Amino acid sequence: KLEDTAAENSRLEHEMMMLRQKIQMTMARNSQRESGGTSETRHIEAEMVRVQTLLEDLQRRRIELSHQIQKLTSANPGIEIRPSPTGVVGAAPVPARRRTHSTWLETDLDAMITRDRGMDPPEDSRRGNPPVYVNASGYVEE
Repeated sequence: KLEDTAAENSRLEHEMMMLRQKIQMTMARNSQRESGGTSETRHIEAEMVRVQTLLEDLQRRRIELSHQIQKLTSANPGIEIRPSPTGVVGAAPVPARRRTHSTWLETDLDAMITRDRGMDPPEDSRRGNPPVYVNASGYVEE
């Protein structure tokens, strides 16, 4: 819920900033056209003051939330905040990588037996029984 509030505050701050820039551009454009203060100009100025007040309030609330989060995490050293795969802080644990299964078929040509060695444990666990290889390229049958 805290992350949702922070995201909403950030979105509102961005919208307010955009409105503020728009109002300032409109005021600058209007001040160049006419030197007198029209009711529209006064309305825009009042709106700009309101937007600035809202921005300051949002900034103050964001700082308060940040302090509360810091206070909670420092009070409980067992709490760990870490990024999740979605990018939201503290949401979900990072999933473990899947173990890929490979297919590796080994065929004993003498016995015509094929074994799937991809499912076997790594070679390190079978050290006591090393395979025997014979160089038969120079072998001539008589």
